Amino acid sequence: MALGAIFLIIVLSIPFQIAILYNHGLDELMLIYNKITALNLLVMLALILNVVLLYRASPYLKVSLPATLVIVGWNNYVVGSYGSDFSLMTTTLATMSFAAACVPLLAQKETRLLLKHPEKRWWLTPKRYKRKLRTQIQPYVGQNIEVSTLDISETGLFVPYQCFQGQSKSGNEEFGDFKIGEMASLQIRLSEFRYIKCDAEVVRLNAHSDSYPAGMGMKFINLDSKSRRSLRSHLCHELN
Repeated sequence: MALGAIFLIIVLSIPFQIAILYNHGLDELMLIYNKITALNLLVMLALILNVVLLYRASPYLKVSLPATLVIVGWNNYVVGSYGSDFSLMTTTLATMSFAAACVPLLAQKETRLLLKHPEKRWWLTPKRYKRKLRTQIQPYVGQNIEVSTLDISETGLFVPYQCFQGQSKSGNEEFGDFKIGEMASLQIRLSEFRYIKCDAEVVRLNAHSDSYPAGMGMKFINLDSKSRRSLRSHLCHELN
């Protein structure tokens, strides 16, 4: 996130540099804007885009950061070669400093791990609510199972393994016939007359720990916006 802050500072610095160089005040915003070149605007837009991608730890960073480095280098070369405010040496050093800030990010092992595993982006993880909601799991193969959730969020739910006892044909006392990656349909009852439906994927078979019981985590696959709003409203209302 430090790199994102640097990008925002650079975006803001462009109009401030123009204001200082040409002695414009804050009441002369249009004059400042008129002196921002198309290449300056391209740099600003590229940096803002990268701030968003950095926040989301998006895999597109592998393309956007190198592209932005090229745009910044191009802009600095034009400023240093044809402008009168900065020398080519100064703008070249600025480009090298920008590259030194960007390149190590993609080279870090932690960064590559985040780009490959979205579930590790803890700051984007929706809040989980401790709710016991009756849910029917309908496997694509096998019998339906009635369970009660341990917790649920806008993106998935967790079911303790006790819900599966006596319902498995395979004899697996913990997780029935479910395996990581298996798909199923869900019907989640929010109240006596309200329920939502969606598909889900098994993403975790959790062993018992001190903080969490053994159970199965499922990720919603195609929860539509109306159902998501209903779930969010129910969870927030119950919280209050």
